[in-house]
Amino acid sequence: AASSNGMGGSSMQIWTGTNGEAAVWFQLPAASSTNIVTVSAQSGTNPLQVAFREIARRPGEGCMMAVGGERILELTADGGVVSWGGNQYGELGDDTRLNSNAPLLQNNIPVHVAGLSNITRIASGLNHSLAMDSSGTLWAWGLNNQGQLGDGGCEYNAGFPVPVPGMTNTIAIAAHGYVAGGDGEFGLSLAVEADGTVWEWGNADGYGFGGNSPVQMTGISNVVSVAAGSVYALALKDDGTVWAWGEGYSDTPRQVAGLSNIRAICADGAYGIALDSNGVVWAWSKMPVPVARLTNIIAVAAGASHFLALEGGGQLWAWGDDGAGQLGDGGLIGRTDLPMKVPGMT
Repeated sequence: AASSNGMGGSSMQIWTGTNGEAAVWFQLPAASSTNIVTVSAQSGTNPLQVAFREIARRPGEGCMMAVGGERILELTADGGVVSWGGNQYGELGDDTRLNSNAPLLQNNIPVHVAGLSNITRIASGLNHSLAMDSSGTLWAWGLNNQGQLGDGGCEYNAGFPVPVPGMTNTIAIAAHGYVAGGDGEFGLSLAVEADGTVWEWGNADGYGFGGNSPVQMTGISNVVSVAAGSVYALALKDDGTVWAWGEGYSDTPRQVAGLSNIRAICADGAYGIALDSNGVVWAWSKMPVPVARLTNIIAVAAGASHFLALEGGGQLWAWGDDGAGQLGDGGLIGRTDLPMKVPGMT
C-alpha cells in the first residue's frame, strides 16, 4: 500500500511491501513551525504510523554527492565537503574514529571534512575518498591498506585529507574498493591530469594498479574522464571512445569495440556503463549492448552492483541488485536486469 501526507508544504510518500518492509521519501518545507511529520499507512490489515522528526537543516544546497561503503560525501556550493556515516578508518576526514550516523555528530549536522576548500569534484571508494580542488591539487583520506591514498606507503590510514604527491593538475578522478572474501579489502584510485594522461595507484586482488604511489598508465592519451570497477578501469578519450584495462581486459588499455560518441562512463563491480551523445545507455561485461527502456538519458551512475540513469525530463531509472532496497522501489525484489522507474523521482 502507499500513502502520502503533507504538512505546511512538506510532502511524503511511503511504500510498504508484503514482507513488512517499508520505504519512505519525504521533503520538509524551507521553513516550518514544526519539525515533526506523522505518516499513516496500511499494509494488508496491519496499520502503520510513524513520526519523523527533523534533526538538522543546513542552509544552501549541495552540488555533488559521492557514496562509498558506509558513508556519504557531499560537495557544498561553497567548495567545502561534508560527510557522514561509518568512520572506522577515518573515512569522514574529520580526524576522528567516531561514527556519524548522520546527522547525529557535532551539533547534529554532518561533519566537515578537515582542511578542504575550493573543491570541484569528489569520489569515494569503499573506505577511502578523493577530492580535487580548483587548482588541480588532489587530496585523499581514509583506508590505506593497499596504497590507495597514493602517499607512498600502506602502513597508515589518514583521518584527514592529505595531498597526493605529484597530482597537482588534476581534471578527473575515480575510486573503488571491495572486499574479496578471506583475501581482505582492496582499493584503487585513478586520476586524469590536464595533459590527458591517466595515473593510477592502489591494488585490486593481484592487479597492481600502480602500487603505493601514482604511476602513469602507458598506452593511452587524450583522456577526459575515468571510472573504476572492482578489478578494472575505464577511460573516456576526447574523441568519444572508451578504453579499458584490468581483469577481463588486457593489462594495458584497449579500446572497447562498438562504442562511439560517448560522453560519460561509470562502472560497478563487473559491468561498464557508457552514455552516448544520443542519450542511449550501453552496458557490457564483454560486448556493449544498449540498455532497454532508456531514452533521452543525460546522466548515469553506478553503485557496487546497481545502476541509475536520469532522463532529460527528470525521471530517474534504476536496475541491478536490489538486495538492500537500492533500486528505491519500496521492496526487495532481489535483482532486475531491466530498468525500473524510481517512484517519486521525477
